[in-house]
Amino acid sequence: MLDVAIRVFAERGYAGASTLQIAAEAGVGEPTIYRHFPSKRALFLAAFDRSSTELLERWRALAAESPSPLEAIQRIGVWYTEQLRARPHDLLLRYRSSSHTDDAELSERVRSNYRETLAFVQGLYAHARERGQISASADPRALAWLFMAVGAALDQAQLLGLGDELSADVVARIAQLIQGGVEPPSS
Repeated sequence: MLDVAIRVFAERGYAGASTLQIAAEAGVGEPTIYRHFPSKRALFLAAFDRSSTELLERWRALAAESPSPLEAIQRIGVWYTEQLRARPHDLLLRYRSSSHTDDAELSERVRSNYRETLAFVQGLYAHARERGQISASADPRALAWLFMAVGAALDQAQLLGLGDELSADVVARIAQLIQGGVEPPSS
């Protein structure tokens, strides 16, 4: 049901989506939705939470599977770029969610998720610095913001239908440019 809700809310926005439509596309009756969620808004919040939580959980798994924090950052970037194409509804739902500034609870969830994601990336860069993978003078917070900014640019390209212009090679070159600016000096 949440997968369908993510897709429908992404395609139609909160105002344009109905619980009746979500139920029909999920193959259940509308009362079934209300057995699990007290309102359309609660369903929307759950859809946003699921989409955001799955993204960060996957990033954590990629980091845990990687031999180094710098490789984790690279793997996360590649995976994220692939997901923009494979699961565009997740991106669109997160994008639409960030535009609901009139909803204080949703706005706080969006900010909280972004802060948690930023802190995770910052932790990877800090660990990379501790291991000597990047310059001792590199600022993990600034690098995390740069990583997120590149992600936002990738998001925007996908939303504008320009995702095909960002091949894996181009994304790899962007990563090399960032990494080249923070590599430790050769001995």
